[in-house]
Amino acid sequence: MAGCPECGAENRDGSRFCSTCGASLLTERARASRSVRKAVTIVFSDVSGFTPLTASVDAERLGRVMKRYFGTMQAVIERHGGSVEKFIGDAIMAVFGIPRMHEDDALRAVRAATGMRDALDVLNSELEREWGITLEVHTGINTGEVATDESRGRGGVLLLGDAVNVAARLQQAAGPREILLGPSTHRLIEGAVESELLGPIVLKGKEQPIEVFRLLGMRAAHAAATRRMDTPLVGRQDEYSTMVAAFGRAVTSRSCQMVLVTGVAGVGKSRLVTEFVRTVQGEATVVQGHCPSYGEGITFWPLGEVIRQTAGITAEDALPDARDKLAAVVAGEADADAIVEDLGHLLGLTQTTVGPEVLFWGVRRALEAVARRRPLVAVFEDIHWAQPTFLELLGYIAEWTRDAPILLCCTARPEFSEANPDWGESGIVSRIDLSPLSQADSAALVGILLESDTAPERAWNRLIEAAQGNPLYLQEMVSMLIDDRLIRRTTAGWVPSVPLQDVTLPLTLQSLLVSRVDALETGDRQVIDVAAVMGTEFDRRPLLPLGAADNEQQLREALDRLIAKGFLRTATTGEEGLAFEHALVREATYNSMSKEARARLHEQFADWLERTPQTERAGESEEVLGYHLERAHQLGAELHPHDQHSRRLADRAGGYLARAGRKAFSRGDMVAAANLLSRAVNLLGPDDPIRLAELPTLSEALMMTGDLERAGATLDQALAEATERGERAVLAHVVLVQTTQRLFTQPEGWVEAARREVERAIPVFEELDDHLGLAHSWRLLSLIELSACRYAATGEAMDRSAHYARLAGDRRQELESLSWLPLPLFAGPTPVPEGIRQCQEILDRAEGDRKVEGTVLLIRAALEAMADDVDAARMTLGAAKEAFADLGLQFWIAGPAAQFGGWVELTAGDPVAAERELRPGYEALRQMGESSWLTTVTAFLARSMFAQERYEEAEEFARMTIETADSQDVYSQVVGRGVKARTLCVRGSVAEARALAEEAVQLAAGTDCLQLQADALMDLAEILRSQNQFEEAVRAAGEALRLHERKGNMPAARAARAQLGTLSSAAAP
Repeated sequence: MAGCPECGAENRDGSRFCSTCGASLLTERARASRSVRKAVTIVFSDVSGFTPLTASVDAERLGRVMKRYFGTMQAVIERHGGSVEKFIGDAIMAVFGIPRMHEDDALRAVRAATGMRDALDVLNSELEREWGITLEVHTGINTGEVATDESRGRGGVLLLGDAVNVAARLQQAAGPREILLGPSTHRLIEGAVESELLGPIVLKGKEQPIEVFRLLGMRAAHAAATRRMDTPLVGRQDEYSTMVAAFGRAVTSRSCQMVLVTGVAGVGKSRLVTEFVRTVQGEATVVQGHCPSYGEGITFWPLGEVIRQTAGITAEDALPDARDKLAAVVAGEADADAIVEDLGHLLGLTQTTVGPEVLFWGVRRALEAVARRRPLVAVFEDIHWAQPTFLELLGYIAEWTRDAPILLCCTARPEFSEANPDWGESGIVSRIDLSPLSQADSAALVGILLESDTAPERAWNRLIEAAQGNPLYLQEMVSMLIDDRLIRRTTAGWVPSVPLQDVTLPLTLQSLLVSRVDALETGDRQVIDVAAVMGTEFDRRPLLPLGAADNEQQLREALDRLIAKGFLRTATTGEEGLAFEHALVREATYNSMSKEARARLHEQFADWLERTPQTERAGESEEVLGYHLERAHQLGAELHPHDQHSRRLADRAGGYLARAGRKAFSRGDMVAAANLLSRAVNLLGPDDPIRLAELPTLSEALMMTGDLERAGATLDQALAEATERGERAVLAHVVLVQTTQRLFTQPEGWVEAARREVERAIPVFEELDDHLGLAHSWRLLSLIELSACRYAATGEAMDRSAHYARLAGDRRQELESLSWLPLPLFAGPTPVPEGIRQCQEILDRAEGDRKVEGTVLLIRAALEAMADDVDAARMTLGAAKEAFADLGLQFWIAGPAAQFGGWVELTAGDPVAAERELRPGYEALRQMGESSWLTTVTAFLARSMFAQERYEEAEEFARMTIETADSQDVYSQVVGRGVKARTLCVRGSVAEARALAEEAVQLAAGTDCLQLQADALMDLAEILRSQNQFEEAVRAAGEALRLHERKGNMPAARAARAQLGTLSSAAAP
């Protein structure tokens, strides 16, 4: 006997068509076994007291009774859409959801159980009259996932899963005539029944208690559905007007505005945005990106979609053509070549690596270029799945776009706002929180969906009640009524095909979606299964190679049907692009497939991607490949834990994820790097060299994301493995990373310990010709020298780090070294004119990198202030801030820019302006939780307050500096001590002030920071003057003047010279 793949009915062997439903039994897919995983509802019913009955009643007589009993119960079960899977002695096991799942299977099962009880009451009257016997049953019902083979037909289905066991245990716990419900079943139908909680009960064979409910009676059911995008917008006029107004503001002010639309799944977020887009697409360029639910590491996937649409790049474009299209987008823009290079990296058209700040800048400039020609509307859907770096990019675009009308439209579920409460709080963001439709609007929508003013009255009312104002739910329920032919159109309007009081509406969106997918023909279901593995948006080209259909014609016809039924839609990613109408449809389809089928398709899709030319794939394809191979391994390992093929899949996945993680690390996306590298090292075998090599990088990424505990544990693991294997190079890398982390966790004694480790590591890397290791070594050495304020040595070490990074071919590491290289020119002994010249050299080496440009301009501004050109210094400082702002580097604006801005104004003799520069940075750094730059900014604030004669505030900020700065933060400690000494002197504590000032002089003397030494000496000179120690004061001021002149700090030298004259006069006899 052959089971029909459509309805499950048994047919004679050799039959061409099903005798029940007419479906073909000949196709390869119809003949093939179809294993699935689905949530079904199971009913166990058993006759109470059957064993004593067998002892007192003749076996033949009892057999006839039980035959009538089983026949009556089976009829009730099948009437409600279930099937009897087993008769076990006196027990019946029935299942609802196989072979076809209905949206209300749980409710059908409960109704069947009550129907069986009622039918037994009638049957008992007959049995007692005819045989003198009555029966009582006790029933358990449970809903849960099972694995099954649907090709076996009714009565031959093998169900495996804990849900079956729980249903059996509930039946055993039930009393006569009782129907007990498991928690999942009750959750699905609680609005449709009367029940009471019996409390958490420990069922036989279960370790943990579960909530058990006793069924008391039936009441109305609830349901849910979905909606199309081509129906008129209903009940959203106010929200629509908000979007139109935001677009108008963007156009009028030539600025970037943002609209954030939030709401539960199905409430109409995408529909609202679609209606708005249709309205403005005649006057605006519209592009769309979608944040996929899988691949956490696919940080910029939606951005890649938007840039491709903006430039008109297709999968068929060769690399030169794609670059030409990018160039056309920014033609006429300043820095056009740099923008194209940045975007080319994003799309995988170049091998260069850029940091997120540079990428942010390039994206913003490209979008501005498009918007200056025509207003731009960029839609980003489902940003609740977006990575933090991508959210930062959206905020950066919204905040820093200039002279370009751009509207960013984002949709998200409510959990996004819960996870990101402060995101999008600026005045340029319009928030729209969608509420359910009113009853009147819901009724109007049903009429529109039915394309009629009339509908079956009962269905109309129940649709509205069940949907509870959710448009998606309404759409799906109407589609089901039509697809299942429960209503039909006539000249008089819609009329029911069957008594509608017998039709139960869907209860939840998940069960509704699975029920619709389950109702598809076998060929269509095969197509949508394959598509679900590929993702919410997918390319149709792999479908045929992955076995979605036997030939192109079958595939084309199936896709047409799926689009017509509202399962799929054409995507905006190109001619071959398709997408699920909603991500939940894809999720429901995917989860209903067997693990074995999913694993096979994930692997096959990864194989197809590997064979596909790079130009036809996204720039971050390693993440996609890694994800699919990872899923293939995980699913396969759950089925075959010791399978060698699964082990090979893990190695392949780990390799791709490791490469993707390294790319994320190189561009500064540490959240993505930590995610990808964590997954990679978990997949790769313990002896895989890639795994060991990536552990230090993973630790660095974890440290930068603030997970110091995992970072340390990862390093400990890497240290142990590298030591055991004798991997000298890896061991040296691990030690360097570990040493760097101790700067933040164990700072005391760090300088000496770190120097010892560097001195050990450099010979190892030199012997191994490991240039990247040498780059890291010299950068660590530069941090050691920087902590001690030995700036000449800092610059030399950082320069060597950049040199080795260049030899290693690691441009990101080289640029990172270059961004720190200007700092010694300010603080070290390099004379001002030479420092300004070297700043230009560093700019030339950076070749337009905006972060390096910003740091160089910051230092040049300070040098120009020393050269007594304050106006030029202020202009340069503004340019530096603009560079940081272009990149959205709020940390650099709050820290270095504020510090050097305050320093320039103090040098110019304007402490009030200095405080204006420093105060916002101080507040921002405190809010960020940063402490390194904060201590120096605090020290300069103390200096500016003292200059304004606000002595109590100055002393408080000086105290904070001394107490919060690390003991090895020489710069902050010297400035803090100097200011506090001056305030103590003002209060009359001269002896204490002198001791503290002498401490500052001694600390500064151990550095080569000339201006730090000079400032400490000037503070001491002032205190000595107050003690009438004029000769010592003259010596201190004279030495300060010599240092300022040596550096070329003209304003400071002028002030020191004037003070020296005053002191010299006072010292004269």
